[in-house]
Amino acid sequence: MANKTIVSAAPRSWKRTILTPKELAVRVAFMKAIRYVRRVKADPEMRAWYIQANGGNRSVTRTAFNDMMFGPELSDLRMEGYDGGGGQNLVVKAEDNFRVWRVVFALYAADGSLLETGEAVCRYVFHWVYTTQKTNPLLQGMKIRVIAWDLPGNEAVLKRVL
Repeated sequence: MANKTIVSAAPRSWKRTILTPKELAVRVAFMKAIRYVRRVKADPEMRAWYIQANGGNRSVTRTAFNDMMFGPELSDLRMEGYDGGGGQNLVVKAEDNFRVWRVVFALYAADGSLLETGEAVCRYVFHWVYTTQKTNPLLQGMKIRVIAWDLPGNEAVLKRVL
């Protein structure tokens, strides 16, 4: 092989400077997840929550990373017996791969004005209950908006119009 020249194509560069919008979104999501994992590891209380949740079977890094990457999901908004009166329960199913941290209900009149808002309480596994405070005589066109957050701050929104 001595004194011979080998000609071939230049090696491909895997580092492109232009990313597609999807690639950029994935890269940003991963960077946020890495920052969140570092924050969890630095906070003894948060670290203990993740250790307790995974039962020692998975690392805190993996559990916290997955929690940041996958937000909560809302479904099954139940309003049995709701007739617009105060003191009645609205129930929503809120799930997350780790923990749903907070659920807020907002009730709007047909014209879009805010009637009431408040936090729900987790009474059953995955089921969050909000007790209405005010009476609303006009149910037609009323809007209900439910927002759930998990520990990293990911949110899910569920809307329903009556």
